[in-house]
Amino acid sequence: MLTLWSHMHALPILIFPAYQPLPSLLGCVRALMGKYKIIVVDDGSTSPESQDIFKEIETLPSVIFLRHAVNMGKGAALKTVFNYTLLHFPKVPGVVTADADGQHTVEDIDRIAQALMQAPSQLILGTRHFSKNVPFRNYFGNKVTSFVCSYFVGRRVSDTQTGLRGIPLKMLPQCLQIDANRYDFELEMLLVAKNAIRAVPIATLYGNDASSSFHPILDSVRVYFVFLRFATSSLVTSALDFLVFSATMALTQRLFASFLCARVASIIFNFCVNKTLVFKSHDKPWHELAKYLLIATALLWYGYQSTGWLVQHWHWNVYVAKIFVESFIFALSFLAQSLWCFHRPYKK
Repeated sequence: MLTLWSHMHALPILIFPAYQPLPSLLGCVRALMGKYKIIVVDDGSTSPESQDIFKEIETLPSVIFLRHAVNMGKGAALKTVFNYTLLHFPKVPGVVTADADGQHTVEDIDRIAQALMQAPSQLILGTRHFSKNVPFRNYFGNKVTSFVCSYFVGRRVSDTQTGLRGIPLKMLPQCLQIDANRYDFELEMLLVAKNAIRAVPIATLYGNDASSSFHPILDSVRVYFVFLRFATSSLVTSALDFLVFSATMALTQRLFASFLCARVASIIFNFCVNKTLVFKSHDKPWHELAKYLLIATALLWYGYQSTGWLVQHWHWNVYVAKIFVESFIFALSFLAQSLWCFHRPYKK
């Protein structure tokens, strides 16, 4: 028994967040419990069928059963188990999360666990191949989030919605600091991992997709809101920058002075908003401010030179040129802040 426990202690813990699960969850847990320690968390399920499934799960050896009194969301369920793991199993290499709706095979769950053991400092994503044969909401939603997420993560992420993930133990503390509690939690997890992501191919199963608690409209809005707040911050900053620029230009008729005043105002505003509301960084501000000022200085030079060139050589209206150049600064600034300035990589 001690040998079995020591063996399990060296393996990742399997996590099943479950809301109104299918009977297939019971079969999956039974197939894996001889090899892995398993934690199942009931996220406030109410159906009689679910309670019958959970009653059987509670009797299984090597399975820990946790429960939410009410439905709190998948992200909240995962955070409950992450916290439990850090408190009670601080020496495991990490955890493997899997959905309770029959979308993941036993073989794929084991494959992700093995991949995590081989690369214990990387976030392992069980990546599905999205053909046009899968349900439209999954195909379309994943294509959009994949495109947007890849931009902010700095590398291609082909399956942002996968629930089958291997998560290093050292990454769990930062995951607990994510504010999101529903499906957007899994998307923000990608922003925590950034470049430390490895994709492992898995089977694409949607036979039981109707039972999924993912709501295509409501949860998609929550998912895209992660990026919407990024864009909103930059747009508001751009508007402030343009207003200060216009006012200073009207008073002084000096291009550089106008650019400088506008940039100083937008730097102060954007740094405070992005640190506290967008990236929600808890790091000391001075190190981040130094990097932010380097970015801002480079973009100030780029904006001044580009706008001046358009006005002098192409005879553009100065305000039109300013807006045109700012569209490029918008993308460059966001990318630099996300990947470098406010990037908080977990300690590997």
